[in-house]
Amino acid sequence: FGVVSNVAIMANVMIVPLVPLAMLGTFLAGIAGLVFPPSIASFIATPVEWLLGYMIACAEWWAALPWAQSEFTAEWWMVAGYVLILIVG
Repeated sequence: FGVVSNVAIMANVMIVPLVPLAMLGTFLAGIAGLVFPPSIASFIATPVEWLLGYMIACAEWWAALPWAQSEFTAEWWMVAGYVLILIVG
């Protein structure tokens, strides 16, 4: 509320394409944890851990930039215009 991200698009371009791969990897690692001994399951989960670490590091790096966010106060006419655009389409 009152803050706008200046880096959201760039951060999402780097992270969002990897989300399906991370989801698949965590699913497979979970299944491996049920089926195989922990040493084998952790071997399967290690690349997924690296991928998730990359995603977290990207998000933290973009968020730490001094210009990553800006204060924004929406006037009533801006909100009304936005709602009108959403309704009209």
